[in-house]
Amino acid sequence: MSNPNDLEITALRTALAGGEAWKAQLRDRLPTMDVVRREDTGAGRYTYFQVPLDEPDQRALQEVPSNPLEAIANHPEISGDVFFLVWFEGGQLSCLERAAGGPMPEDE
Repeated sequence: MSNPNDLEITALRTALAGGEAWKAQLRDRLPTMDVVRREDTGAGRYTYFQVPLDEPDQRALQEVPSNPLEAIANHPEISGDVFFLVWFEGGQLSCLERAAGGPMPEDE
């Protein structure tokens, strides 16, 4: 396992911005989560996470949506936008999906 890279952390923080209690709880867990695997399908890149469970406020986590959150960014080496989807499973961060209008740099 490894740690999320800077791009992944930035995308997650952007998607989880806001004052909702469940977003704050998930943001608080970002430093403790591990990357289980990364996958490049050619159409997008996926980062799968394992988040250590502590004693979360279950009421707040019940508010986590079943649909993914979206964040949009620009990259100096890519024409067009870069799209990020943050997926959840069981009230926890599960996967970060990203796709772009052009090839992503290898080190991203």
